[in-house]
This record gives sequence, structure tokens and C-alpha cells, in this order.
Amino acid sequence: MTNKEFELLYFLAGHPDEVFSKEQLFDRIWQYNSLGETSTVTVHVNRIRDKFKELDSNLDLIHTVWGRGYRFVPATVRDVTGVQTCALPISPWRGQSDSHG
Repeated sequence: MTNKEFELLYFLAGHPDEVFSKEQLFDRIWQYNSLGETSTVTVHVNRIRDKFKELDSNLDLIHTVWGRGYRFVPATVRDVTGVQTCALPISPWRGQSDSHG
């Protein structure tokens, strides 16, 4: 996972169920004027989704909210006691980075 993909995922996961526009995400992660650059967000979201689908084809953590933006919806599982907890797969990309991300 590239640095920017990780930053985007980390930011969204830190604000579960909150909807962010492409412009807001671009400003927050890339930290410069987002005019005309929102396709960058779309590309990075799709790359993150592809990587999670490699782990589990049913894993859908970043939802598109049509006309508004994206939101992170935590996956839940029940532990042995029956308690629901947020579950994220361990990243097989740990330690890999892309300075161009």
C-alpha cells in the first residue's frame, strides 16, 4: 500500500460512517488546492478497494455515497464471547511504500 493510500485509509477509518467529499479528502491528504484534482481521490480509493478484495472478495470498507463522497464502514465480527468488534485484515503490504503515492 502506498503512503497516500495508507493516509487516506487511516483518515477515513479514523472517522467511521462520516461522509467526506472528494474535495475534502484531497485537501486533507494531499494538502493543496483540490480544484480539478478530485480524480486522484477516486483512483486511490479504487486501489485500496482492490487490495482489500485480494484479501476477501466480500470486504467492502469504503462506501461511495452518491453525490456526496466516501465513507468508511467498519467490518464487524463476533468474537468468541459474542461481542461485535471492528475487524480489519492485517496488511500484507506492511513495509511497502511508494514515495510517489
